[in-house]
Amino acid sequence: MHYLLVDTRQRPLGTMNSDKVYSVGDTLQNHDDQGYTVIGLNGFKQLSQTQSLTVIPLKAAIGS
Repeated sequence: MHYLLVDTRQRPLGTMNSDKVYSVGDTLQNHDDQGYTVIGLNGFKQLSQTQSLTVIPLKAAIGS
């Protein structure tokens, strides 16, 4: 599946492809080896194969 990664203000951070289906609380690493925690899921009606993941940097999740 193709994912669009966005921050809490819905600004695009990048995209990634993964066979995994993500849920809130999951962690992931993008192609640049940056770690993120998923805090929200959003689908697109126009693009059935694309899902938006609202994420925060992994360091922020650990440091909070």
